[in-house]
Amino acid sequence: MDNNFKISYGKNDKISHKIVDSTNKRNDDASSIVTKRYSDNVFCMLYSDKNNLLDLYNALNNSSHTDVDNLTVTTLKGGTYMKYKNDASFVFSYELYMFEQQSTINLNMPLRYLHYGSEIYREIYPNNYLHKRSMLKIPTPHFITFYNGREKMNERVQILRLSDMFEQKTQMPELELVVTVININPEKDEHKIINNMSLTCDCDEYMKKAITNADILNRCKSLNDYMIFVNKVRNKTDNEGKDVRAAVIEAVDECINENVLSEFFIKHRDEVIDVSVFEYDEKGV
Repeated sequence: MDNNFKISYGKNDKISHKIVDSTNKRNDDASSIVTKRYSDNVFCMLYSDKNNLLDLYNALNNSSHTDVDNLTVTTLKGGTYMKYKNDASFVFSYELYMFEQQSTINLNMPLRYLHYGSEIYREIYPNNYLHKRSMLKIPTPHFITFYNGREKMNERVQILRLSDMFEQKTQMPELELVVTVININPEKDEHKIINNMSLTCDCDEYMKKAITNADILNRCKSLNDYMIFVNKVRNKTDNEGKDVRAAVIEAVDECINENVLSEFFIKHRDEVIDVSVFEYDEKGV
């Protein structure tokens, strides 16, 4: 089976081209990244790169794909005329992966993903396709949040459901969306945590995925390096008393010298410093 996502009816090249073009436009506007209404963060910048997205996909699926050309970026670009902008999303091997990075615990993520997912499917399948007689085949969605905040998260991996937000509970929800929240803060004894994991989930499939995902930093270099950078900044502000900008500059330079996302930081050094300071001031990351 070809891993490249193709719509199985007419004009698929045009639609695929449209999605890729929207991503390229977003990258072209990177110089004004801090002043835009929808500001990117370092996570967004890092995972606007297809190679890093595929690295994340392989880590989540215990796979070793290298065919990055078969990955289609679907990240919403936001802007004046668009309501939504998510952190990162793509289609690969007939699956739609949507990622969000959160520095605060947010139990409303299922509803946010419902908004984001609807907008992405709307871009892939314009309204005129919905009136066709034959059934559309759409990429299977996956909703994953990476949590790296300071507040303690009780489980290493948490499952959030849209149905848990319903005012009136039902045993058979007619609309459901499941979000996997993965705590990517490094732990001293990772294997002990994984072995002792307990999740409130009656589905073995989710349990297996949760145990696998809890160890994701050991399998995804880009995500592990990202957290090395985050923790360098935190250590310099919290323990060394440095102001945010000085801490970020030192952390970036150290990462370059230590080959931690070195190519990324060399290429985007000024942007990373600006958005990191903005993000820290806005969220207290």
